[in-house]
Amino acid sequence: MNGIETIYVVGAAVIRDGRCLAAQRGPSMSMAGKWEFPGGKVELGESPEAALARELREELGIDVQVGDWLGRGDSIENGIRICLDVFLAETEARSLDMREHSATQWLGANDLYQLDWAAADVPILPALRGHMTADPDNHRCRGPVAFIAADWGKVPKKRAVYSAEREGDRWKIARNSCTNGWSVAALLEAAHESRARLGCAALIGIDVSLGIPAALARRTGASNFISFLENLDPGGGLDNAAVSAEEWLPETPFFKIPKGKGAKHAFFVAAGGESQLLRQIELRTGGNPTFALSGIPGTVGSGSRAVWRELSHLLRERKKEVRDFQVWPFEGNLTSLLAGDAVVLAEIY
Repeated sequence: MNGIETIYVVGAAVIRDGRCLAAQRGPSMSMAGKWEFPGGKVELGESPEAALARELREELGIDVQVGDWLGRGDSIENGIRICLDVFLAETEARSLDMREHSATQWLGANDLYQLDWAAADVPILPALRGHMTADPDNHRCRGPVAFIAADWGKVPKKRAVYSAEREGDRWKIARNSCTNGWSVAALLEAAHESRARLGCAALIGIDVSLGIPAALARRTGASNFISFLENLDPGGGLDNAAVSAEEWLPETPFFKIPKGKGAKHAFFVAAGGESQLLRQIELRTGGNPTFALSGIPGTVGSGSRAVWRELSHLLRERKKEVRDFQVWPFEGNLTSLLAGDAVVLAEIY
């Protein structure tokens, strides 16, 4: 990150018997008392995997088998950026020899959010929970599904919606029309019409961001994207937009990037690190922040904000017990959500 010293470290999400190891930073360590994925710095000429194996042997006295990369988080602490890559790992060790940490815990998937994690580790939690709860045998739709794809934007009459329905061994694809321009409510109505006519579930794919970074959710007290929208101030959270990094607040996350070199990075610094404004998918692909309304090419902030406004209203208006749609992945496994004749809204951006 421009103008800030960066320290690259690696951490291990060590899985044993279906539970993940968390370690509490000891009194001699910076951020003492915070919980983390154990690991450390990568030495010159060392691979991340080799560094993890060495660090866990030195810190906890265990041998691990390092697996796939899980995700990236970062934070700015005392003017220094900590960039953390976390890998899955396994161990057969039954005991730990703590040499730096003050405590450890083996956590189940539902326990992950109960600890006071270091800021750089928080963005990894959703991916870890997804890994721990994944069912390899539950990944296929078990019945017919009607598909609707929405090409979105902030101007309703410029939005385009297409439907795809199975007819024998072929797919029928058609462009849907809406006299006054498409809204989320109209999109849901079209999906319910398909669901009722075909007697099957309907999946809506919309090309805007549906989700927020885990680190931002934690700062605002939200458990996920749905609770973030439900609790967002309808009078300001989605209407106000910062025009400088100094104005940015987690409760009003959208912003317009001013002209000038380093203007985008200034928002990352003000937020406390890239993973405050970038989800894991954007970190992996080099994508732009969901919250950027203008100032850089390829922004989807305006279209996303338009959808979030409507969704925020619908979520407050239609409580979960009587709501006639769900949002994936925040309200369940896609296979389970599409069982029967549900209507499911999902991101395809």
